[in-house]
Amino acid sequence: MATGPEQNDSADPPALFPRAGVCEFAGLLALALLAAFFLHLSWRKWPDPIVDAGAQWYGIWRVSQGAAPYHDFLWNYGPLSLLFNGLLFHCFGAGMMVLVTANLAVYGAIVALAYLAFRLAWGRLAAFAALAVFISVFSFSILNSVANYNFATPYTHEATHGILLLLLTAFFMVR
Repeated sequence: MATGPEQNDSADPPALFPRAGVCEFAGLLALALLAAFFLHLSWRKWPDPIVDAGAQWYGIWRVSQGAAPYHDFLWNYGPLSLLFNGLLFHCFGAGMMVLVTANLAVYGAIVALAYLAFRLAWGRLAAFAALAVFISVFSFSILNSVANYNFATPYTHEATHGILLLLLTAFFMVR
């Protein structure tokens, strides 16, 4: 019978806490539920289609009908978001929910990349805390009286697409 250090040569230390993967999965599930909760609270309490988003949606609709930005109509922003959303209107029809669905997909990519960035920089707990604040404060516009500062129906689509491209560029440059 061995006594001393050779009796406990197992590679795994005793598990005082659940595996880190289980905790991270639970945190990701909590973040997804938090996003679903705030999306539910703000659902269809979005900006006025004419006053707040009319110029954006009209430009997107014009592009989906074959108009050229900067030539057939004035456009104050870059063409990438306009052309992308115009393609969505052309493929799926002109409607607010087409843009909302696309914007929520872009939002999901932003949240995933932001979580990865915070996790790589400061760890799982910091990533969870940062994303919990981002989702509950900045993602949906239920905390102020103006409803056009959200990711479902943003004031300008260039802002949300720009954030996604910024995160993609940062990941590309780091790799």
